[in-house]
Amino acid sequence: MIAIADTLVALMAGLAIFPLIFTYGLESASGPSLLFISLPNVLLNLPFGQFFGIAFFFLLLIAALSSAISILEPVVSFVRQKTRLSRYFVTYLIGSIVWLISVGALLAFNDWSDVRPLRERNIFDSLDYVATNIGGFGISIIAVWVVSKQANTRQLLGISDSKYPIWRISAWYGLS
Repeated sequence: MIAIADTLVALMAGLAIFPLIFTYGLESASGPSLLFISLPNVLLNLPFGQFFGIAFFFLLLIAALSSAISILEPVVSFVRQKTRLSRYFVTYLIGSIVWLISVGALLAFNDWSDVRPLRERNIFDSLDYVATNIGGFGISIIAVWVVSKQANTRQLLGISDSKYPIWRISAWYGLS
């Protein structure tokens, strides 16, 4: 249900944003340039655009913080299981590491624009590449080879015994 709702919201946002961008003749690139260059230019040209811009970016901030918290939780739980450190300390430690990496990604657009960890990619693009390509592939490997070998995998995934082989085959072919 969450995946369906997320997809519907993304489609509605696209149906609202892209016609406006094309109307004003702006670049329709995806990612950060769409969000932080094209969209603010569109909002400036709309009636009450400053209000909608402030509201939009405030809601984006809330979405980013809630996503960051949900992404941080498994890492904090894992470190706590492997060490005897307090939850408070581990949360601030991991949060600080993520913050430092984020500052590097932010500076990739100005002071550190000439720093290229992965050949032609700046820090931001390098992090995006690693998260998208290597991270996604790693999660798929873990899902197919590690999680699927556990006895309670079918219960964890909520898949019936008859559909489990289909999931396993589709997950395997998704890796190739």
